[in-house]
Amino acid sequence: MMEKVLAQLLELGKVYTQLLSLAREKTDALTRDDLKALGDVTKREEEASDQAFKLENERMGVVNQLALMWGMQPENVTVSFMASQCQGELAIQLTRAAEQLLDCLQLLRRQNETNARLLEIKLRLAAFVMDAARDTGNGPGTYYNMNGAELEPNTLSAARFLDSEI
Repeated sequence: MMEKVLAQLLELGKVYTQLLSLAREKTDALTRDDLKALGDVTKREEEASDQAFKLENERMGVVNQLALMWGMQPENVTVSFMASQCQGELAIQLTRAAEQLLDCLQLLRRQNETNARLLEIKLRLAAFVMDAARDTGNGPGTYYNMNGAELEPNTLSAARFLDSEI
């Protein structure tokens, strides 16, 4: 049964490595403002996330079986404990697979945090531009021309958004 856990950890590692690669692609798409690429990456991310969820459920099924066999609570059946119940190369492989998975998950978390910040910046910028375009020449306030002279409200137009006629 430990071999099955090892195989599951290795497979999860592959899926999370794929998710990390996709998160990096997403960063690139966000910095290039490429909505088509962003949509494509998001679709592939969803598929990989579904696969990770399925694998994680399978892994938890095996952990539950091991917990029952050892008379333990499932949350206490850690990789360290499982490795202590094995000998030789299998114990080393379990530990290594878990460490690699943890490293990948940490990188993925940081990349996703970066993407969340980029997305927030992009959304704030879009909201600012939309608000500015909507409010230009329509709201109360004082407006000035390029020479610093105050303009009359009825002389304003949406084309003056950048302080000059477009």
